[in-house]
Amino acid sequence: MPPSPGVDCGIFSIGGRYFAVTTDPFPVHLELGMERAIWLAVHITASDLCTTGLRPAWAAISLALPPDFHENTIGAIWERASEECAALGCSIVARKVLRAPRSSQPMSGSITMLGSGETYVTTRSARPGDVILMTKSAGLEAAIVLALSFREKVEKAFGSDVFRAIDSRFMEMSTVRDSEVCMSAGTGSEGVTSMHDATEGGVLGALFEISEASGNGIEVYGGESINVYEEVGGRSAPSSALTH
Repeated sequence: MPPSPGVDCGIFSIGGRYFAVTTDPFPVHLELGMERAIWLAVHITASDLCTTGLRPAWAAISLALPPDFHENTIGAIWERASEECAALGCSIVARKVLRAPRSSQPMSGSITMLGSGETYVTTRSARPGDVILMTKSAGLEAAIVLALSFREKVEKAFGSDVFRAIDSRFMEMSTVRDSEVCMSAGTGSEGVTSMHDATEGGVLGALFEISEASGNGIEVYGGESINVYEEVGGRSAPSSALTH
């Protein structure tokens, strides 16, 4: 049985204005390079918030680091995080560094984002008769993360061209722009009623969460209606190339 749906964003109102808030871990995978690592950490959370139709305006970030983590690297993380947030129109209003001597991870932390506006959508507002549109490709984030984590295995199994094609799609893991385009159509009966980014659980997980939150069934047409990029789908490869 599928797991109960999580709540990516909360909505509340003050003085007739709506606010969306979301929180996530703030993973900084330095093996990706500083620029990409911070971009990903910021956009993971921004993508969640933007599915409400609101844009992030404020962020609070905390980092839990080992005692010997270099101060210069911490400074570079804050600088890049500020730049990436600013590019989204978002200001870092609070930040904190904790030293965690017993941490089993080289770096961990969290990020909370807040946005506001005059209208919003949630998974609960999907209605009977809606048509569900999927942008980009199923399996995209998993393919990118796995390819970058196991580059040699992927290149051996599928070839350098496939790896480069997946690597070139790194920035497509963000759904911030997707949400902006959808919201340009407006909301309500003539526009967008609900949005969701497919991460944990993939397309099926996202559909289940929309269905559960809205109380509606969803009819899914497989095959060509669910887009999968050629490099994400991969090609046949000897099993030994993937397991050795």
